[in-house]
Amino acid sequence: MSRQIPRSQGRTLFGCDPVTYERARPGYPGRVYELLVERCGLADGCRTIEVGAGSGQATRRLVELGARPLVAVEPDRGFAAALESLARSSHGAVVPVFASFESTTVEEGAFDLAICATSFHWLDREIGPPKLGACLRPGGWLALFWNVFGDPRQPDPFHEATAPLLSGLARSPSEPCEGLLPFALDREARRSDFSAARADRDFTAEELHWTLSLSPREVRSLYSTWASISRLPDAPRAALLDEIESIAETRFGGVVDRRMVTPVYLCRRAA
Repeated sequence: MSRQIPRSQGRTLFGCDPVTYERARPGYPGRVYELLVERCGLADGCRTIEVGAGSGQATRRLVELGARPLVAVEPDRGFAAALESLARSSHGAVVPVFASFESTTVEEGAFDLAICATSFHWLDREIGPPKLGACLRPGGWLALFWNVFGDPRQPDPFHEATAPLLSGLARSPSEPCEGLLPFALDREARRSDFSAARADRDFTAEELHWTLSLSPREVRSLYSTWASISRLPDAPRAALLDEIESIAETRFGGVVDRRMVTPVYLCRRAA
């Protein structure tokens, strides 16, 4: 069994190449934001905290839908330029905080909505959920969602073709041990997290299924943003990405289709 990347290390790996990260990572389906509006009351003046804002991909859409202020907590200063630019262009709606969520001082009951977009698995399991719940006002909503690359219930030829190359790498906390569901698709475990956050009202879970089509160059860029790969030294990282890109070109005809799953979990703190 491969070892797990320490959370304290992994959450500062993604900003090593913020331009590639922003370009390579796909956005979230529109239905995610529909749910935030319909169920969670995202609208003008919605006081929001986003944990693990990264390059601001979800942040921008949240601001467009009315999140204000939006406190964007991001531990990786590699994303500082992107988030500071977003703060300026949003005329102060976005308030970046460059620190881990665990070390950030947040006022209890200060927010209407707390969001983790492909980031919740990097939080400390003992500190993160209760602190998320505490920062919500009574009746406020906690939203967790991910883009999962590959549906474990469907054939995944590209994953199978590249698995031998990746099997020895340290794994992200989002990746499952053998025989288990990926972190993001384990519905009962995530429901338990909401209980730990004292957000246990009106639990909603929805899975969105879609296909991501990539060229070999896009595959290379995307895989370069994986924590397990970005942490490698330059030479072995480049060699590994060369092999992955070659598989996409020679064995998949230059087009790789990944079956994507975007699970969305919503729950409300008791009033």
